[in-house]
Amino acid sequence: MRLTAWGWGLVAALLLVPTWPIVAGLLTVWDLHAGVPPILLLYTVPLLLAAGWIGTVDRWAGIFAAYVILRGLPYPLLAFETVVAILAGLAIYAAARSLPAAADGRLQVALVLVGAFTVGVQVGERINLALGWWTPVGGAIGNPGYVGGFLAITGAIAPAAALPLFAVGLLATHSAAGLGAFLLALALRFRARGAAVLGLVGTGALLALRSWPPGLLARLIGWRLGLTHWWAAPVFGWGWAGWLKAGVVVDQHGAREWFAQAHNDWLQLLHDGGLVGLGLVLCWLWVHRPALGRSPWLPAVAAAGLNALWWFPFQIPAVALVALVALARAAREACPHPTPAC
Repeated sequence: MRLTAWGWGLVAALLLVPTWPIVAGLLTVWDLHAGVPPILLLYTVPLLLAAGWIGTVDRWAGIFAAYVILRGLPYPLLAFETVVAILAGLAIYAAARSLPAAADGRLQVALVLVGAFTVGVQVGERINLALGWWTPVGGAIGNPGYVGGFLAITGAIAPAAALPLFAVGLLATHSAAGLGAFLLALALRFRARGAAVLGLVGTGALLALRSWPPGLLARLIGWRLGLTHWWAAPVFGWGWAGWLKAGVVVDQHGAREWFAQAHNDWLQLLHDGGLVGLGLVLCWLWVHRPALGRSPWLPAVAAAGLNALWWFPFQIPAVALVALVALARAAREACPHPTPAC
């Protein structure tokens, strides 16, 4: 069997992997401790195999997966768990992209139905609160802000008749970011209708500013602190889970808030993965840009990208799942079959 360039690269990587436990052992002798036992580095083999498979489905996603693994070695504290989580997300993306075009309709129906159920839970919660009845707070996902992102993505591809239902659900979350992302995504969906689009964009912009100054100001302070920390390692970043370990604390009006996440997935990717990590994601976007403008999944992709500017949807499993499915189907629209470019 003749190996492709990807095959030879995978073989070379696998030949190098067994040296990592030795390197980790030497680091321990030199009092430079790896964050995990050296034997755990052997798990790099199946991770690299997963990255190779992802690369056969989507070239740039595979490159990013390989970078995630290599940037994590030799797995300092919390890095291994983060690498596995990112690879799992990329595997979901690759699996969703591998589905035939005929699956689009069923996937859309499934996501819209799950979104409608989530609306019911959220509205029911608000009704219970209004009546003074006990109810668990946080919606179906555990936090109204998370629910806002989930509904923005699933609602963006809902039938027109169901859009008011999702708008009600988003209002019930009190999530300005979620509702703003939903309206701006719909502006893309109905962009052929000029006046309506301008109205949606204006409404979305106003809603996005509704939580200012406390929410916006705290985020701006946290982002400034994170960027200052990132500047010390701009090219490759601080490594996976680097933001968590940086301990960004915002002190505002005597109250201290720990930003365990950046509340901005784009910024956190830059901080942890550096210019290289962010650059690979931007390369993916550039290569798959034909999907923009012609894919029915574009509004959902836009909603996820916009929500990621204010929250961290790609770190919340339920939200990340629907976002990755939307990304995968939009990418398949642009490149139905893997090519040297895709």
